Amino acid sequence: MILSRSKPALGLNPTPHTGVGGGGGGGKKTLPKLEDFLKKRDFTGAITLLEFERNSGNSDNQTDQWIGYCAFHLGDYKTALMEFEKITKHENYKVTPEDWISLSCCYFYLGMYPEAEEAAEKASKTPPSVLASFFHLAHKFNDDEKRLMMHHQQLEDVIEDQLSLASIHYLRSHYQEAN
Repeated sequence: MILSRSKPALGLNPTPHTGVGGGGGGGKKTLPKLEDFLKKRDFTGAITLLEFERNSGNSDNQTDQWIGYCAFHLGDYKTALMEFEKITKHENYKVTPEDWISLSCCYFYLGMYPEAEEAAEKASKTPPSVLASFFHLAHKFNDDEKRLMMHHQQLEDVIEDQLSLASIHYLRSHYQEAN
């Protein structure tokens, strides 16, 4: 007879409280935490947990935001778009500027540039990502150099704006300016 295990399947001293294998826990299992999935960048696991919470009735207003965030980072922009549209159309939910920017990013990645601009306009001008959104949209519209330059002049000397400027230079094949 050939044995398929190098270790025994049972612990040496199984007790009723520790269960088979001496693992502990007393039979009650706990759900993993969303933060653990996000730290590991396991967005599929995070969505699974969030959808389980939603379907079991334990969700709150942030569940939709997190599902949209995770779907976006998985490259599922259509699902992320549906989540953020649901958030922005919900009557009892206070929509934040970040919600509008997230919706704008979903539209942008789906190639729906006029809708992306409309969503970005609904966000207040406070998040730094609003200016970057308008700057990249002006490049994508490619119809008005004045519009691109107007947004270029509004850039500040912060790392996010400098990265946006470098990416536009790269997209326009201005490799020396992108450095």
